Amino acid sequence: MNAERAYRKHVEEGPDSLSLEDNLAALEWRDSHPAEALRIRSRHEAEQREEQERQNLAALWAMDGNDPKEFGKHYSKLREEHQESKLRELDRGARDDSLRRMMRSF
Repeated sequence: MNAERAYRKHVEEGPDSLSLEDNLAALEWRDSHPAEALRIRSRHEAEQREEQERQNLAALWAMDGNDPKEFGKHYSKLREEHQESKLRELDRGARDDSLRRMMRSF
């Protein structure tokens, strides 16, 4: 097995999915190509976060009494609304923190 492919499998499916030799090759490849290995791992983690977010939104969609079969049609809009909501929360938190720090300085 190609060492890069072994590393991808190591990241996506875990070390138990590979033989000892393939695990060693994957780890050696990771050590000799750190930037590429980081990119692969980062992409995999982003995909996992996105899938978890999708599952969470689907659960909320169903809890609101909507038809789970219709979720796919509305996912992109719901995801965009959820992202905007998170940004508003972050902005509000930053403003509150800034105000607290300013008040402490007087």
